[in-house]
Amino acid sequence: KSVSLLQLVTHRSGLPTDLKKDGLWSTLWRFKGTPTEARRTLLNGVVRYAPESTPGTAYEYSNAGFALAGHMAEVKAGKNYETLMQERLFKPLGITSAGFGAPGATPPAQDANGAMVIDQPRGHRENGLPVQPGPGADNPAAIAPAGTVHMTIGDWSKFVALHLRAA
Repeated sequence: KSVSLLQLVTHRSGLPTDLKKDGLWSTLWRFKGTPTEARRTLLNGVVRYAPESTPGTAYEYSNAGFALAGHMAEVKAGKNYETLMQERLFKPLGITSAGFGAPGATPPAQDANGAMVIDQPRGHRENGLPVQPGPGADNPAAIAPAGTVHMTIGDWSKFVALHLRAA
C-alpha cells in the first residue's frame, strides 16, 4: 500500500511474480466485467498479502505492477486505460492501427473457397499452429497495461521514434 508508481513500473514493488495464488489468475481469465473492474479485481487479489520483498529493495518481474499502474491512471483520470492510451498516446502520434488483445478479425475472414484468411500476424502455439483471435488468445483484460497492445510495424515505428527523441 506504500508502493510508488516508479516501483510498480520498475518491478521493485514486491508484487508477486506468479498470480496463480488462491486462483487469482483463473479468476481474471473468467472475469466478465469491464477491463477497469478486472484491474480492480487484480488489485484486490494482490494486496491481500504482504509484499514478496520490501518495496524498493529487490527486482522481481511482475506484470501486476504495470497492470496496477494502468489502473492508477484510469482511476485518477476517470477513463479506462484503453481510452487513455488512444487519447493520450496513439492519437497524438498518429497511430491508427493500435488495438488491445490478439490482432485480427474475430471471427477470422474466409476466402471464396472457405479457407481462413489471416489478416494480421498471429501468435502461435508450441506446435506452430496460429492462435485465433478471440477469448483466450491473449492475456486477460486485467493485464492489458502490461502488454496486450498490437499495431502495424509502421505505427510501431512512430512509438519507437517517440522514445528515440529522448535518447
